[in-house]
Amino acid sequence: MTIPITKLMFDELTLDKQVNYINDMLLTTSMRAISIAMDIHKNTIPSLFTKSGYSYDKINKQYTKNTEVAISQDKEPVLKSSQDHRPVFSIPTKTKTKITNKAFNVVMKESLVNKIDLLASQKGYSRNQLINYICGYFIDNMDK
Repeated sequence: MTIPITKLMFDELTLDKQVNYINDMLLTTSMRAISIAMDIHKNTIPSLFTKSGYSYDKINKQYTKNTEVAISQDKEPVLKSSQDHRPVFSIPTKTKTKITNKAFNVVMKESLVNKIDLLASQKGYSRNQLINYICGYFIDNMDK
């Protein structure tokens, strides 16, 4: 049984220790109960972990490190697959060019949105900019 700690004590832990602590607590209780005990909003910890590259496994009720999207040492985006580890695309530098846009809704799995947000924050782009680059690259390069 894990002993409950305060928010101040939690904040002093390294990220890995925070994840381990929360995963231990999730074995016997809910995130809502943990957040009440620590006197923080129920989305604070999940948001922190998601931004740090972790995703929540609903089946096992545990946070795990994302491994599908990684940044190589030269800071180019790399999509990992079992067969190929070379860069699939690179993101162009930001421009101030005015482009005609059209807004519409897109529904995605939360885990995919979290991966996009992580990569966007690591590269300094907004979610919207990154999705536009990804979609443009895919459409320009897909089999016809």
